[in-house]
Amino acid sequence: MHKEPMIIPANTVKQPHKRGKKFRVAAYCRVSTDHEEQLGSFENQVKYYEDLIRAKNDYVLAGIFADEGVSATGIKHRSGFLNMIHECEKGNVDLIITKSVSRFARNTTDCLNYARKLKNNGIGIIFEKEGINTLEPGGELMLTMLSCLAQEESRNISENTAWGIRSKFKQGIPHLNVTRLLGYEKDAEGCLVINEAQASIVRRIYQLFLEGWRVTEIAGILNHDKIPGISGNVCWHPSTVTRILSNEKYVGDILMQKTYTADFLTHRTEKNSGQLPRYYLRDDHPPIIERPTWNAVQVELARRSDFRKEHDIAELGSNITPEFTGHIFCGKCGCRMVRYHADQKYPHRWQCKNRSAKRHCRLPFISEQDLKNSFVAAWNEIVRTSANHLAYWDSLMGGDSSLLKLRAEQMKMLTSAGCIQTEVAELTRMVLEKMIVFEDHSVEVTFLDKTGVVVHPSDYLDT
Repeated sequence: MHKEPMIIPANTVKQPHKRGKKFRVAAYCRVSTDHEEQLGSFENQVKYYEDLIRAKNDYVLAGIFADEGVSATGIKHRSGFLNMIHECEKGNVDLIITKSVSRFARNTTDCLNYARKLKNNGIGIIFEKEGINTLEPGGELMLTMLSCLAQEESRNISENTAWGIRSKFKQGIPHLNVTRLLGYEKDAEGCLVINEAQASIVRRIYQLFLEGWRVTEIAGILNHDKIPGISGNVCWHPSTVTRILSNEKYVGDILMQKTYTADFLTHRTEKNSGQLPRYYLRDDHPPIIERPTWNAVQVELARRSDFRKEHDIAELGSNITPEFTGHIFCGKCGCRMVRYHADQKYPHRWQCKNRSAKRHCRLPFISEQDLKNSFVAAWNEIVRTSANHLAYWDSLMGGDSSLLKLRAEQMKMLTSAGCIQTEVAELTRMVLEKMIVFEDHSVEVTFLDKTGVVVHPSDYLDT
């Protein structure tokens, strides 16, 4: 015969401490915007919890943790929240009080994960507005439902905000942040005006690019010259230079809806490649770069990109590279030729990348001096026959291509200076498209205006 057990009633609420001491209570408060009235509310929240905790005999203040002007859809940037969790993990907190579920987290996953983690450590969360204590029966069920509602509310806020911005786009009202826009600032009316000190840097970048410098090299030049960027620091990257060269704002236009928020919880943005309408506003503000120059740069960006793809050339390093780099090609197999450094036995020389035991290209080496001589001979031939090219250059200047017009103007100006005795790196960068080296060391030189000359060794060895 079994004996009846004595029943010991369970506590209705799990106590967050077992030492018979006062509850060490932390409060968490947050405002999601930096508006003045919201920050006033933030200060009121802090004072409210300080008074509340100190007023209760069984409470002792374990800290007020707060985040100002950050979203509750994620925790990555909520330093106050993370510090509070850290204090809980160290055993310095028994109970957390917060105003509502939406103040604690609008992300359902984060809300439940942290509530369960704290509960497993005997730490409860009291949500005042909803009347939920996570240590009480049914607390997690209520928290799950309300956190889902908070997340959905956040989604609605995000969609309404996006709708408001897009409605302004349709009306031609841009949504601009100039804190990362070199060369411009806003006046008292919120209009873009030119910052001349910064604008001179932008103009220099465009000039260097059209003179033949690569974006990696331009970044290196700016770093070498200690030129400050938009943040005031000297830290230029090729991607920064490319963004400046391709930014329509420098010609006075604005393209709106370039990106969009793909996930309102993580705030992940993606490039708008046609997923949403885009809106283009022409002549919105004073330009830093004249339109013909800007158009020429856009065409040159595309030309260089296509040239690299055609010849399988990656963007080169940030150091200043020899002017022939990326312009010399094998006339036997078509591969790019690379430069070998000089030593005591050999001067600088160039060879086909396919010259190896596996690839079997046997184009002979060519010295860098022969390349320079070939360029000089080809350029001087263009200078001597420039009268024959004037009609062609004039036709380019009257055409629709801003880039070819610029190239024709450059060729007319540079050839008028006469023949050269030695190769000049600045000239080579500005006018050379490519040089193809053949087995007999003859070189086909093509300039950026599409004129070309074939040079044989005898053309410069006899002079």
